[in-house]
Amino acid sequence: MEPTLLRPDRKGTYASLGFGLACLVVGLALVLSGHYIGIVVLTLAGVGVYGAVGGFWPGIGLRLDAQGFRLKTFGKSWGAEWLETERFEPTRVRVGRRADVDVVRIHYVGGTHEPQHKLGETLGVDERYVIAAYGGLSNVQLAELMERYRTG
Repeated sequence: MEPTLLRPDRKGTYASLGFGLACLVVGLALVLSGHYIGIVVLTLAGVGVYGAVGGFWPGIGLRLDAQGFRLKTFGKSWGAEWLETERFEPTRVRVGRRADVDVVRIHYVGGTHEPQHKLGETLGVDERYVIAAYGGLSNVQLAELMERYRTG
């Protein structure tokens, strides 16, 4: 099968950019009018813009090819060869107080890639899950596509 790069969905990227730009305008207005609380608002603008830049950064996304998959995000990159995986299962996991999040659970051969501590179980860091936020695919569609590459 041909290598493909599934880009991240842009909803969060655009929301982050909008938030960052809104905070930038408000923060600048506050600082220019002599209210130093604007510095805090400008800091929030930086956080929003940082999140948006991560969504537009080149190469960010889920790459699938004949050898395996590689997930590259702004903060972490990881992947596995198809030989290391047994199957892919669409499921939902709870993330903090948020409602269940659609993910693809990766079942590895021999239990490799299992988190060794609690921090490793955090979604986004836990290498057992890929959030269904790539290529506009649902978790079911993404699991099926990954399975076709694995067996293909």
